[in-house]
Amino acid sequence: MSKSVIRKELFQKVSELAPLVEEGLKYGVPHLVGEITDGGEPKVDISVTVFENSHHRILLPENGVLRFMFPADTPNPRRLFLELWMFLNGKSSGDALEPGSVIRGVLKNALEKRGFEVVWMTVNENAEGGYIGVLATKGGIRYRMTFEKRGGEFILLEMERV
Repeated sequence: MSKSVIRKELFQKVSELAPLVEEGLKYGVPHLVGEITDGGEPKVDISVTVFENSHHRILLPENGVLRFMFPADTPNPRRLFLELWMFLNGKSSGDALEPGSVIRGVLKNALEKRGFEVVWMTVNENAEGGYIGVLATKGGIRYRMTFEKRGGEFILLEMERV
């Protein structure tokens, strides 16, 4: 697979779809859905679909075809391309959070590294751990998240758009 050709074509497609991603953010969570074919000359096909309130990350390599679905949490084509490229190369699961995601370290800092601006945090702790409610924004969209604290880890239990 000619990575440089695929990388260039992928960036062009993501840039072309940026207005659709921006429009999709008004209605739900836009996802880039596509496939990359490596048969002689590499071919990249991508479209945008919107889910109301969920994030799906799927990567299916099969017989020279790589099919994928990736949540587009930002209309910025450069950032979206980099997140998608890292995901396709197995280096990241993306910045988007989904229930079951584990965050280690300082919760606020980890969320800010993922592009969220933390507006409010509520902590309910007990001897075994506790729960943290977070109100945050990303790309002009507000999110309410609930994390369970277990030792030095925070596990995302629920995430919803507000």
